[in-house]
Amino acid sequence: MNTIKRNFTLIEILVAVAILVIMMGFLLQFTGGAQRVWAANTARTEMSAQADAIFSLIKEDLEHIYIVEEDEDLDAQSGWYCRHESAYFGSSSSGSLQDLCFFTQATDGIENYTPGSGRSLIYGVRYHFAQATGDMGEGKGKLYRFETDEATWDRISDLELDSNGMPTKSISINGASVNAQSPEWYCVKPSDKSGAAADADEEYLVADNIKSIQIFSDAAVKEDNTAYDKAFIPFAPKYIRVNVFSVPVNLRNGAATTEDTDRTFSRVFLVKK
Repeated sequence: MNTIKRNFTLIEILVAVAILVIMMGFLLQFTGGAQRVWAANTARTEMSAQADAIFSLIKEDLEHIYIVEEDEDLDAQSGWYCRHESAYFGSSSSGSLQDLCFFTQATDGIENYTPGSGRSLIYGVRYHFAQATGDMGEGKGKLYRFETDEATWDRISDLELDSNGMPTKSISINGASVNAQSPEWYCVKPSDKSGAAADADEEYLVADNIKSIQIFSDAAVKEDNTAYDKAFIPFAPKYIRVNVFSVPVNLRNGAATTEDTDRTFSRVFLVKK
């Protein structure tokens, strides 16, 4: 008995192809959306981990901050230093951080310090943010942390403040006269030292791929509720708030970012004296 083999018609083939294309479109749309979600979560996790590392390091230093105010019964005086780009702390809260400097101390405190021993229980810490410029530098800023490796009590002892509350003492560092109103008073960057290469700072890199950093504190507000417009702050802070602005990895080195694409991480540190 002969059987008749029936082939698909052209219309049936076209319908099958159309259904296949539609199904593939749905599948690609689903996998594309999943990839975007995965990429966004990965970028968010990366930025969050980097911000946590920055906060952890700053917290450890601030927990042992050493500030001597005028009314304390010590033959010493010290404050802390915070400078934002283009202006001082109080008048440029929207600008990005350039330097955050203060003295901190080892956990066993100054009572065990022996003058002339070369051992430093109080040492200067300097956080320096190198701001990337231009749209192509969005999200490519770098944060460095430096600390002194020598005794620094002589930078604090006998420090005097003028009528404006600004320190008047200067000392010689690397053969140059450094005033207490500068970040070099707390710590000199390796790249600032005589004959040092510009890349000498890279060993002290804390984090990169940052858009900007902002610092806020109660100590930057005077009793009359006006901003303290100096980089050197002679008042001990009760709190310091740090904002870290990051950019997703897929937007770095590209066009200027916006508030919709930036990610902001904030942490408040209570300072104990």
